[in-house]
Amino acid sequence: MIRLPDSLEWLGDTAIILRHRSKEERIKLLRYPKPKGIVDIICGPSDVVIQLADPFVSERVWAQFINDAFSSPTFEGAQVYHQFHVRYGGMDTDLDVVSSILGCDEEEVICLHGENEYEVVSTGFSPGFAYLGELPASLQLPRKSIPALEEKKVQ
Repeated sequence: MIRLPDSLEWLGDTAIILRHRSKEERIKLLRYPKPKGIVDIICGPSDVVIQLADPFVSERVWAQFINDAFSSPTFEGAQVYHQFHVRYGGMDTDLDVVSSILGCDEEEVICLHGENEYEVVSTGFSPGFAYLGELPASLQLPRKSIPALEEKKVQ
């Protein structure tokens, strides 16, 4: 018998969202072989979207996939570390604002940011873009009360 999670919801006709899944469950869904009819698995910080090829993919296919993935052994592999280059500054950043609020110069903000390791908590919403976990406390700022609607102009 296939048991489905209570937190399953439809997103339109071709996607299913599983809300409030553990890190282990999200990893299992990403690593388990996708059957024909499942196009993509997109993980957020706590939710997982299962993208179906079309609205006619059988419930048996995707339900069995979820059940089998959750029942699979926990992945015991080593964590994978990636190192990448970061471009700081320029007209499309708030580096000057952040350094002003923190009361330090831009180089110090860059050093504080670069000396930490970050966990990727979400991918897939923008190709090649990884959403990282928590910033160190020394760099955490409240969200802007009013979002920037325009790009900064080059002087």
